[in-house]
Amino acid sequence: MERSQEFSEVQSSSAEVQRAQAREGFSGRKLFCPKAVNSFAACPRYYVRRARLRACVEGVESAGEANITEMEPLPAPVPLWRHPEMRVGDKALNAILGCMGWPFPANAPTPVQLAAFRARIDAISAAGFAQETAKKGWKETALRVPRADGGGTIEVLVLTRFENLAFGAKAPLIVHFHGGAFTAGTPRDANTAPLWNKLWDECGVQPCVASVAYRVAPEHPAPAAFDDAMAAVKFLLRSDELGLRFLYEPARVHLSGSSAGAAIALAVGAALCRSGDASAVGSLFLDCPMLDPRCDTPSYARNASAARLAPTKWTRWAWPAYLGDGRTAEEALADPRVCPHAAPGALAGVGGVRTVVATALADTLHDEGAAAAAALAAAGAAVHHVEIRGSHCGWLFDKGAAQRAVAALAENLSAEF
Repeated sequence: MERSQEFSEVQSSSAEVQRAQAREGFSGRKLFCPKAVNSFAACPRYYVRRARLRACVEGVESAGEANITEMEPLPAPVPLWRHPEMRVGDKALNAILGCMGWPFPANAPTPVQLAAFRARIDAISAAGFAQETAKKGWKETALRVPRADGGGTIEVLVLTRFENLAFGAKAPLIVHFHGGAFTAGTPRDANTAPLWNKLWDECGVQPCVASVAYRVAPEHPAPAAFDDAMAAVKFLLRSDELGLRFLYEPARVHLSGSSAGAAIALAVGAALCRSGDASAVGSLFLDCPMLDPRCDTPSYARNASAARLAPTKWTRWAWPAYLGDGRTAEEALADPRVCPHAAPGALAGVGGVRTVVATALADTLHDEGAAAAAALAAAGAAVHHVEIRGSHCGWLFDKGAAQRAVAALAENLSAEF
């Protein structure tokens, strides 16, 4: 009798399902059992909530219309130490980060907590970045680029290496956007700095890299990050003076980004193509893009336990913070500045643009990155999709995937020279 009463609660409206999802933060099979008790008799309400959330994820308008005995279950979260797509070093790093409480302080951090969190990850990233750039003698130059609305400037960190550059030759210009779930991050991005070294060591390509410090949420919700990125790209494209100073060709740019930065890179590249400046977009490099504000793909459920570097509580807090008050995920999916892979007509004009999309098999963001690769290919872009065996930091451990991605990027950078 008690079980029947519990199952009768499934006859609820879709609004109640959504409230339950937001309140409970669905991430796996054991989420609703505080003592990890999986017995239906011991914890029947767990199954009711699971059925509601599954109905919501599958797009059922009303949980009452769904027969929970016939639904396809979401993937169960794979425990960190048993994840088949993570190497031992990757697992160890994520376990250490989990023990440290890395990286996010709370589901709804206070301003003080958020400031401390940003300072912490910026310091760690800057240290790794300095170590990587020192290996090859990159020279750093800080620029201040005016914002389009005249409200201040944007910091752009330019990295150059002029060794072995032939007289009169031009270096390809990469404009990079750092990760940080739209809420944190620094232009001294340690995640992708090793790739710039690999471009020269393994492929003989010597780029000029401009890393943009765009504004982040919640202080600056969308489209502030996009606006800063677009202003920086246009400034670098139109500046013959900077082209001469840093020996790059100011008529073309290669856009790169990691996580949230990959979404920004894609949005900027797509916007340039729609406006008739497709020739200015040399290529796109999208590393584990963060694109779907719904946070409900199967990879979110499957990889929740392994996501220590970019945990679900961070990304699920970051999206509403980035969208701003009152904006829903559905509205964001229609905005090409926020969700360029899904907004109607957002990818018009990207046909022929060389693109590398890297996704990590143990990353919660895997499925949205794969969806972006499919959308770009359908729009006519020349897509090279690289699957990383590992988590959000899988570059460190899957050397083969790193080599494939770098080789594809080098080919795209060299195509015009």
